[in-house]
Parts: sequence; C-alpha cells; structure tokens
Amino acid sequence: MIKIANAPCSWGALEFDLEGEAPDYVQVLNEIAETGYAGTELGDWGFMPTYPEKLSQEIHGRNLVLLGAFVPVFLRDPASHQAGIEIAVRTARMMATVEGSLPFIVLADENGRVPERTKNAGRVTPEMGLSDAEWQLYAEGATKVAEAVKKEAGLRTAFHHHCAGYVETPAEIAKLMALTDPSILGLVFDCGHYRFGGGDAMEGLRKYGKRVWHFHFKDYHPGVGSRSPKMAGTTFKP
Repeated sequence: MIKIANAPCSWGALEFDLEGEAPDYVQVLNEIAETGYAGTELGDWGFMPTYPEKLSQEIHGRNLVLLGAFVPVFLRDPASHQAGIEIAVRTARMMATVEGSLPFIVLADENGRVPERTKNAGRVTPEMGLSDAEWQLYAEGATKVAEAVKKEAGLRTAFHHHCAGYVETPAEIAKLMALTDPSILGLVFDCGHYRFGGGDAMEGLRKYGKRVWHFHFKDYHPGVGSRSPKMAGTTFKP
C-alpha cells in the first residue's frame, strides 16, 4: 500500500528567503499529523532535533514515520565528494537509529549553485550540460555516496532530479541512470520537476518503473512554466 507523507519545505520552513516568521518543527509536525499524513522527511539538518532519542519522541509521539532526508552535493566537483559522503552518512546513521532501514537518503545536486543552469531552469540546452568526463565524475560521486550510506548505515540512496541542477531534463536523468548501478542508486521521481524539465511524468514513470524508490508529488502549471524565461533573475515577494 502506498502511504503519503509530507516534508518541512511544504511549510516554507526551509530553503526559501521569505518574509515573515517561519514555522518551527513543532508546528510543522503537528500540522502534518493533524492533516492525516503518514510521515515526514527530515528537512535541513538542525531544523528538527539531531539527537535520535528526542527526534524519535517527536516523530513517533505523533504516530508518524521518518521517510528520508534531502542531501545536496556538488557532484560535478570531486573535491566536494568526501564532504558529501560525510554529511550523508551522518544523516543516515541518525535516521537508521530512529526508523531502522525504512528511510532514504534523497541525494541531489547542489541545485542553484551554477548561475547558467539556474537562470535557464526549464529551458536548458545540451550545451549547458556536463561533458562526458564530468558525467563520469558526477556518477562516481553519486555512487560513492550511496555505497557509503549502505555500508555505514544500512540505508538506500535515491537521486532527486531537480530544476536548476545538472540533472534536470529527461535526457540528463537517463544519462545518470545509465551510468549508475540500479541496485545501488535509485530514483526519487518528482512529477513537477520532470514536467518542468520538459518531460511527461507518466512516460517517465513507465520508463523507470521499479527504479523509482521514492516519489515527490508536485503540481506544475503550464502557464507559469511558459513564463520562466521572462522570470529568470526576477525577485518576487509573497
């Protein structure tokens, strides 16, 4: 049976420079539980308690389960790999202590780091992508993270394709999947990001099938998406 969870980023608590007071983890967890979700992702390190005992009390005391944690790594640069491994392993060990073998490391590029990719999100061209040599380094980095997480914490790792990162378009997703072992690295399929990157979500799901270990359900509005070239570099306030 598929169960539906949520994540702190849905509350605007993370990753965004928004005006106003951001909710704390107590409010977020309370509202996740009150609206009937089965679980939650962790959110950025430090948003929720980082001591396993306290985190377990907060999660399980609301009859929720801990599903996973988003870990961004600038995989294009080999110098970033070791630090990424250490962060992923630290996070995975904590989640394993709280929830056993259930959670995932949701591995992603360090999205938004490269201005060209950020400004052209939703309309990137092959010329803005990685070279063959860079693809090899990128895939090796992702594999190293996944192998370390499995060895040190017993958890699986799935990659999250994402706009404003180097794995955004269907072709880029296909490239990374072809360069990595399906028994080591799964896919976090995000229907909104897949559509924004130029793909059809149903076709993507049919293509990757059992390699989709975790699913992010997001909406996509074609009218807003079509305006992205005009919106590049523009700051909006809520």
